[in-house]
Amino acid sequence: SPTTARAGQAVRVTAAPALGYELSAVTARDASGRAIKVTNGAFAMPASDVTVSATFLKSADPAKALVPGGSGHVQTYGDVAVKASGRGIRIGTTGESKRLEAVSVSLPAGVGGSIEYCAHVQRAGWVGWERDGSPCGTTGEARRVEAVRMRLSGAVAGTHSVWYRAHSQTFGWLGWAKDGEGAGTAGLAKRAEAVDVQVLPKGQTPAGRVAGQASFVGAAVADTHLQRVGWTGTRSALEFGTTGEARRLEALRVTLPNQPEAGGVSYQAHVQGIGWQRRVSDGDVAGTTGRAKRVEAVRMWLTGDMAAKYSVWYRAHSQTYGWLGWAKDGADAGTTGLAKRVEALDVQVLPKGQVPAGYDAGRATCVLR
Repeated sequence: SPTTARAGQAVRVTAAPALGYELSAVTARDASGRAIKVTNGAFAMPASDVTVSATFLKSADPAKALVPGGSGHVQTYGDVAVKASGRGIRIGTTGESKRLEAVSVSLPAGVGGSIEYCAHVQRAGWVGWERDGSPCGTTGEARRVEAVRMRLSGAVAGTHSVWYRAHSQTFGWLGWAKDGEGAGTAGLAKRAEAVDVQVLPKGQTPAGRVAGQASFVGAAVADTHLQRVGWTGTRSALEFGTTGEARRLEALRVTLPNQPEAGGVSYQAHVQGIGWQRRVSDGDVAGTTGRAKRVEAVRMWLTGDMAAKYSVWYRAHSQTYGWLGWAKDGADAGTTGLAKRVEALDVQVLPKGQVPAGYDAGRATCVLR
């Protein structure tokens, strides 16, 4: 509309697909054959007649799984073909300690839509989104992929979900993620060795999926101040402090770089003779230095977009008690009123609804006087 137009007038094209088809593209050309830019189905009328055409693709069967294609780039082997795995594919190797360096994924021909994916790469963090068979990662640089995210777009996103999981160094197979969630690890210097990918109808899940199993383990970056040691230096890990040395943790500074969403971390310390200090964030000091005072308990929170999709889990290794249970998102971890020092902290960032390996819901996270 309209059916006739003056030069410069806006023209909108509405293309209605037949049953079983999806609109792929609308194109327009002027009388000399030059392409006219079409944005959201509309274009500006040139000073000539216009030919408009539409391209349609057969819709994905909403009741059927779609078997994707793809490839990988693996340490030593270079480019490798995918293998069949369940109702999908496997990219990479297991049991060979080979890092996955790049991945590419594509949907079957004729499906109305695209598959997009990005990777968390050694020394680079999250790199930009690629789609439909373009490689994501690096080749010839000996850099590991550590985690991936995938999502569907277009008509297929309304009928199907993309599920994927990573086989990570130390952890083995982590849980299944879907539709943009993280799968693998970030900040732990752990290589992803393989990735499984399945494109399933909405409401279906991969065989053997365990609800609550962590699909993504993100690390904090922390610097801890320890008795007789001082500041230990900033590092990315899961565990900070010491165990078996009877050494008190006196202060900490925490940040959260290279995570899947924008945001940071806040934290609060319960200190000997002081109680709960004020909440601090993103590298500020919680606790004390030069005063020989022990941290006895902590609380942590995520901030920004991270807080909407992820939880920060943490537990304290406390004098007498050892490792207490896991707390999350502002709950107390450690002890209060018992004059017991925190000696170490374990910190993990996981998707909402997922729990750390070995989590015991009945175990005390904080012991009070």
